[in-house]
Parts: sequence; structure tokens; C-alpha cells
Amino acid sequence: MKPAENAAEPAGRCGHPPSRPGARANRRCAVALLIAACLAGQAAAGDEARAIITGVEALRCSGNPAALVVWGTARPLVVGPQGRVFAAAGHAGSGRLVVLGHGSFVRDEHPDSVRFTANAIEWLAEDAATIRVHGAATPVLAELEQRGRSVRATKTTPADLAFDDVDVIVASPQAFAAADRLEELDRWLRAGGGLLLVETAWGILQLNPDLELDTLAAHQLLAGTGIRFTDGAHSGYGPDGTYPIDADLLTLANATTALRVLDGTRAGDPAMAARVTADALRRAPLDSGLIRAAQSLAHARRTELDARYARLDAQRLTPDEDALAFALLDLDARIAATAAPRDLRPHASAAAFPGPVGDPARDTEVRLDPRIPGWRTTGLYAPPGAPVTIELPEDLVDAGLVAQIGAWRDPHDHPYRVRLRTALRRYPLRAASTEVASAIGGPLYLDLPPSRDARPDAPLVIRVRGAVPAPHYRHGRTDPEDWRTEIRHRRVPWAEFESDRLVLTVPSSAVRAVEHPDRVMAHWDRVHAAMQSLEPRTANHWADRQYRYVADASVSWGYMYCPADAPIVIPLHEADEMFKLENFDAEGANELWGHYHEMGHAHQNPLWTDGATSEVTVNIFTVYALHTVNGYPLDADVMRSTPREARETFSAHRAAGRPFEEVGGPFPRLQFYALLWHEFGFDAFRETFSRIRATPADRRPKNDTAERNLFLVHFSETVGKSLVAYGRAWGLEVSDEATERLAKLPEWLPEAVDK
Repeated sequence: MKPAENAAEPAGRCGHPPSRPGARANRRCAVALLIAACLAGQAAAGDEARAIITGVEALRCSGNPAALVVWGTARPLVVGPQGRVFAAAGHAGSGRLVVLGHGSFVRDEHPDSVRFTANAIEWLAEDAATIRVHGAATPVLAELEQRGRSVRATKTTPADLAFDDVDVIVASPQAFAAADRLEELDRWLRAGGGLLLVETAWGILQLNPDLELDTLAAHQLLAGTGIRFTDGAHSGYGPDGTYPIDADLLTLANATTALRVLDGTRAGDPAMAARVTADALRRAPLDSGLIRAAQSLAHARRTELDARYARLDAQRLTPDEDALAFALLDLDARIAATAAPRDLRPHASAAAFPGPVGDPARDTEVRLDPRIPGWRTTGLYAPPGAPVTIELPEDLVDAGLVAQIGAWRDPHDHPYRVRLRTALRRYPLRAASTEVASAIGGPLYLDLPPSRDARPDAPLVIRVRGAVPAPHYRHGRTDPEDWRTEIRHRRVPWAEFESDRLVLTVPSSAVRAVEHPDRVMAHWDRVHAAMQSLEPRTANHWADRQYRYVADASVSWGYMYCPADAPIVIPLHEADEMFKLENFDAEGANELWGHYHEMGHAHQNPLWTDGATSEVTVNIFTVYALHTVNGYPLDADVMRSTPREARETFSAHRAAGRPFEEVGGPFPRLQFYALLWHEFGFDAFRETFSRIRATPADRRPKNDTAERNLFLVHFSETVGKSLVAYGRAWGLEVSDEATERLAKLPEWLPEAVDK
């Protein structure tokens, strides 16, 4: 049976259907009818698909499968306790399909897995007297024959398969796409074929950087079925990492049913319904019945929802406490990220994040140095939901410039919400005049491509209409007195401090009291310069452009983090510390270890940082900045690496005779390097890093052991002392080649070790 998918109805601002007086009762009826249309077919599909899980307790998977979202007439088959779906059944035209997130689900030889796959093939084959199947494993074929089914298996490749000779295909769609036969497979399926579709979506995306989730071959086949893959990798939730089948979870794992729980017309667990619905609303096609039903429900409850969204800064949104608001917020975020600027309205959550704008918009001329590529601060702020017009001179039209509103790239990967998941919008500037907007607003940037012939005396001049001047300090250009008397008082919620090398994007509340912006930015420039002097930023950390710190209400990994090719993310409450002069000296406590640490990550070279030291070698830069910029002596407690601590850690580990990986956490492992800087100084690190950086591509290390030996060899040759015995005392595997190369150098060990 084909899912009911009708044309999308017109949408109002931010994608919500336009309001009509006296229509609330009609809207509620419309929501109920939309959902009921899907549920009528869903019941039938559920009954017929139940045979697939008959006699099956749990599935097994040798890898990390992709998950699915399910709505409409499609039926979840394997569901985790949080509502995550790993197998589902549905219809595509006149055909049937069963979808799984990993190939090993159908290759595992456990009786449950074999039984599940055989059940699925029987269901897909419908009434075929002889099941002609392609791609089934031998144990599954044996199971079918034991049941008395006549089976004929084909042994061929996707390129050679004759579709007229098969009833059921067990395969990855990507294999058929590679054979240029995806269209044929699609036609065969919709004409009545049976497809057991297995695809590890996240793995396909990793192996094919040119693909996106929407362009997966599987999603062409799944169009209109009510089934979609997600892009995450998951693990088993049952005993021994299995995937148990719990019949009580199956119905509510369909988002159409879950939406009925949220609108109050069906009993069920609201928290699970919220999680299931939110996942599906992030991925279902925008013209699907599920999306239309959710939009109608959102419009009917808009006043209630907006009031809750406006308080996200005071109380995070969770599926347990605010099921409906949690489920529908992600749909708002999705629509706000794609709607045309004129169709947007200010989203209620903007009052909480990024915050309200109090000053009027105006027309402004922006002048930028074209020699610095990447995100460039305009000093302007786009108000929530308001169109901003960017006007370019003729020579910049369609020259690769991109307008961007918002600096927040964190994916908000949490089981709660404190802001819209998508908090940044980008617009290619392909015309002389381009209208841009964001439902929540944010700082306005121009992303500039690298320019080989850029000259400082030929700035880019751009006209911006409808934006608001923000608190913006440009080091070396902004008069500190202007900052104190006018700029810092602008009623815009976010501010930026900028130099040629660094940009700090923070709530304006963090900088209102700053009296000496020049001293602040000069300090951070010195921190960056110090780290650069040891090892330049690696290529994937914006080495050719300004580096950035961005404060955010969402920090998805750790306390702070430094992603590749994106700004450092810090929590909102840590922004103030970056502007306090007392953190810039060597007196007393210091609150900037974490901030320095994250910048240090951008300077770590994988040629001397391995799997055991990713959170270790970064602190070479942390300590170096605290020492050379702040002025702390190397034996200060704030360094977490005093000579005494380093020697004691070394002695204890040497006596234990364990591998380096068993030294302990990041700080005990840091003592390996601390003993070296205490003995030889940081110039030895600078020279060593330079030597390693010059290693020819064909001689670069291929594993952790080789990386460690490369460091030992070059550091030894830099200081004129062999570190072979030192490395082995720490539990490193020192190669014969390294030992031979350093044989003529005198050995070195810390003196205290021999006492």
C-alpha cells in the first residue's frame, strides 16, 4: 500500500500556515484527519509486517549500525528503549521493502538473525511459489528450504543482475548506484519487487565525502515510503550489545503515532513520543504528511509554544518536561534554516538566544581588508527575522563571497534544547543586491575567498541596509575612547573583539565593563603569537585566516572544544574571563587554562601527537603561553607540571614497568614532556617541531609507535643527548632504527631517577 503523501499547503512566515479567524477548531480537525489518514494504512501495514519478527528475540550486529526514522504507513521492527529504530518495513509503489542500518544484521549466523532475515524474505516475496532471491546468505537459504519453501538463489553482481529473474534482492543501494543501475532497481521495486535494503548510512558518507545524507542512493529508493536513515553510528542496547525486539515499543516508534500522543488524542509515553517525533521531523521531506500535520499542530498551539521557547535561557527544554515543545522546536529550526528571508518571522527563542536587539537598524558602509580570507566581521548585527540587504560593487558580484548570519556552529547535540539547533545561515552573494535574514538574528559576516592580488590600499567596500551596529572593537583601528564612550553601550546582544589574527565573539554583557580593549586584544594576540612560534596552526585549523573563539549556549563535547575548521567553542559563562586583566598576569589564580588549552589544539601536529597524547601534547602550548605571556615560572602550581611532580611521576612509572598508555590521565602523561622542558627548555621543542614538520611525505610515520620514535629521534638530535633510555623508561617501544641512529649520542635520564 502506498503512503498518503499529498502536495504541501502554502506556509506562512517561518513556515507556519497562515492564521484564519475562527479556525482553531478546524485546524484541530485537520491535524486529526492528517494523522488518521496515515494511521488507517499503518494498521494494515503493521499487521502484515508483524510476521517478520515472529519467533525473533534479538538481532546481532558486528558493527555500528545507522538508525532510521519512520512515519506514515511504515512499520518499525527493531526499536531501542529511547525510540531509536534499527529495522523497518514499508511499501514503495507496488513493491515491498525491509530496511536495516547495517549489512551484518542479515549476515549473522545466530538463529534469531537467520530467522529474521528468512521471515523478511518470505514477506517480501509475498505469494511467490518459488522465491527467486539475490544476495541472501547460505544459512538463510537453508532456513527457507527447511520451511519447505522453494528457493532459487542467484549468484551475480549488481552490474549483471537480471531484474526479471528475481523476486527479492538483498543489497546495499550504493552498490547498484556504483554499477549505474539505481534507476533500474527503483523501477523494479516500485513495480512489485521485494527489497531487503541494508545500508550503513554514516559509513557511506564517511567513504564518499561528495555525498550528503539526502543524496544517498538509499534515499532515492525510500522516497515516499515513510522511512529515512539518520547519519549517526550506534551500538547495541541489549545484553552483549544485541538489539532485542520489544513489541511494546514498536507502535510508538512510528512518528505519526507519536504525534498523536503529543496532540493528546492517543495514550502513550510523551517523552518517548517527543524523541521519536523530533528525530523524524528533522529528516522527513518537508512536503510529507507528517510535516504538514506537525505544522498544523504547531500553529494551533503557537501561543503556548512561543511562551515556552522565549524562556529557554531560564529552563532548558527536555522531552520529559516539555514533550510537545521539544518535539516541534527542531522543525521550527529546520524551516527557519531554509525559508526565504521574506518568509521568516522572528522566532520566539531569539529572546533567550542570541537575545533581543534594542537599537534601530540603519544603512552602513562596510570596508574590509581583502588580504584576510574567511569569515570577516562587519561589526553589524542582523535583527531576528528582519531582512537585511547586502549591496555589492559590480566586480564582487558572483565572486565567491558569502554572507553569514550567526557564529554558532555547534550542532546542539544534546538530549535537551537551549536554543535552535541550527543557529547560523549562509547566503552566496551572486547578485548586486541580496536579501538575507535569520529567524533568531546574529552577527553579520562576509566570508571572503582567498585573493592572490589583494592590496591593502584597495579595500572591499560593501553597502548593508537593515542591520544594527554592534559592540565591535578592531585592534589598532578602533579608538579605545570611542569604545568606552559609545561603542560598548550599543544595545545589541553580541559583541566582537578583533585583530588580524584573532576574533572573540561573546555576549555583550561580557564586555560592557571593559575599559581597556586595547590591552585585552594585545594580550590575546601575544598568546596566539607564542603558540605560533612553537608550531603554526595546522592546515585544518584556519591557518590562513583569523582564528576564532565563539561563546555558545550549547557545548556538545566536553567543557570547551576545538573543532577542525571551525571556531573554538566555549560556554557562555566563560566569556567574561577572557576580558579580565587579572587573568593576564602571573599573580594568584588564573582562569584561562581551558581557553589556552583549546587554542593549543589548533597547533598540535599529528606527526608528534598520537592516540594516547591528543589531550597531552596540547598542554605544551598551554604551559608555554602561561609562562611566556602571563609570566608564571615553570615551577608554579598553576602549570600542573612542576619539576618535583614530573620526577615523581616518572620514577613511579619506571618502577612499575608498564606501557606509556598506563601512565594515567592527561596530566601524568604530560610529565613525559615536562621533564624535557624543565631540562632543555622550550627552544628544544621549537626546533624539534620544525625538524618533524620538514619530514618528507614518503617518510612520515604510519602508526603511533613510529610517531613516538620520530619525536624521540629529532628531540635527541636537537639537544645532543639520546632519549632512548628515557623513552623506554616511560614504556615506549623504541625501534632498532632509532636506537642505532642515536647510538653515538650520550644517554640522558633525569638526575633524580638515579638517587
